[in-house]
Amino acid sequence: MPSYRCVHCLHPSPTLYTLYNPHSTTPTITLTRCKSCPNVVDPHVEMDVVLLLLQCVLGRQKAYRHCIYNAFHVKPGWISLSSLYSSLLSSLPSSLPS
Repeated sequence: MPSYRCVHCLHPSPTLYTLYNPHSTTPTITLTRCKSCPNVVDPHVEMDVVLLLLQCVLGRQKAYRHCIYNAFHVKPGWISLSSLYSSLLSSLPSSLPS
């Protein structure tokens, strides 16, 4: 069973969300609350990949924590996305023109 981490306090959590009525036409998802702090364990689970990538580019610590601790369990396509992100960063010029 994978162990997830709260992006706010890094407390371990067994799940990120609970799925109710999975065979229904409209399943309900409830995000898990952290037992250590009053926040949702990982609100980035609901976020679109483009917005998450933008938050990583902006240097948001919680977005990085999501990518490091929780993304590989939730979204297996993150391996290719992280390699795309690193190649994008390496292609940028090292200094800005004056």
